Amino acid sequence: MSIAEEWDERYRQFDRMWSGNPNSALLHAVASLGLRPGFAVDVGCGEGADALWLSDAGWHVTAFDPSSVAITRARAADAKGAVTWLVGRLEDVDVEGTFGLVTVMYPVLDATDDTVSRLWSLVAPGGVLLFVHHEGCSDILTPDDVAKMSPGRVILNETHEKDVTHGAGAHHHTDHIIAVWAE
Repeated sequence: MSIAEEWDERYRQFDRMWSGNPNSALLHAVASLGLRPGFAVDVGCGEGADALWLSDAGWHVTAFDPSSVAITRARAADAKGAVTWLVGRLEDVDVEGTFGLVTVMYPVLDATDDTVSRLWSLVAPGGVLLFVHHEGCSDILTPDDVAKMSPGRVILNETHEKDVTHGAGAHHHTDHIIAVWAE
């Protein structure tokens, strides 16, 4: 079974897998860093809450996920049709250009230089790679890995407490946020 098929099956188990609210770590980082709207890409966007929030905040957003089920739900939630939604994995999605903000929330990505290089290839000069994962994760690409393997300068490295009461992420309460600036 492919990664896309696995994620499609996971999404089909729920009417809505995630809370439907934008990630509090995203809101915190955008505010803390004083990021101004521009072009953003949401890597592994799931059902699209973060991409929709960015769009509503004035960003021009491209978002992708390997699950066609998740992208179908995200498109349905995008009443304005403001976000460009794509189905695909980081390794094979055809994303045009680079972005001032690249968001990567809780990805299931291999901890390799190739993965970080692909993420970094999406970041425009002067842009920010924002990577968030559950505090203590270790068997996949972690915020510490991203900080070590990225050629930019780490401008945010902190933990963030969150209060999610429903959805698949409700049992995680502390996130690790890394933001790397492409000087």
